[in-house]
Amino acid sequence: MNRYAVFIDGGYFKKVLKEFKKPKVSYLKFSNIVANGEERLRTYYYDCPPYVSLHPAEKEKQMQAGFDRFKKNLEMEPRFQVRLGRLARQETSDGVKYVQKKVDILLTVDLLKLSIEHQINRAVIVAGDSDFVLLYK
Repeated sequence: MNRYAVFIDGGYFKKVLKEFKKPKVSYLKFSNIVANGEERLRTYYYDCPPYVSLHPAEKEKQMQAGFDRFKKNLEMEPRFQVRLGRLARQETSDGVKYVQKKVDILLTVDLLKLSIEHQINRAVIVAGDSDFVLLYK
């Protein structure tokens, strides 16, 4: 039997869910659906905690608390692991924007490690980054 792992870029997945007006999803059910009858080694969920300033406003505190609850619940699922990057605040001419840092590299390292060690035969990558697209003939 083949064994697979699921790698989810949380920032991307949340955007997709928002577009489809699906505020909540079972990450465990999703991971098992993409299994296609194969054994799931683990699901890795990559994200960044919300940006919190040096003197956080009440909204920042609430966002952090919500993220902490979400992370704790996800880690309680069987064979799930949460990996965190960081959220960088960037000042631009259009205002302020927030950018994920280290998420792609964490995903890549985990994928390579599991592949090299022959722990998985297949990987399911849920990300919007074109760097992860492989073309097969």
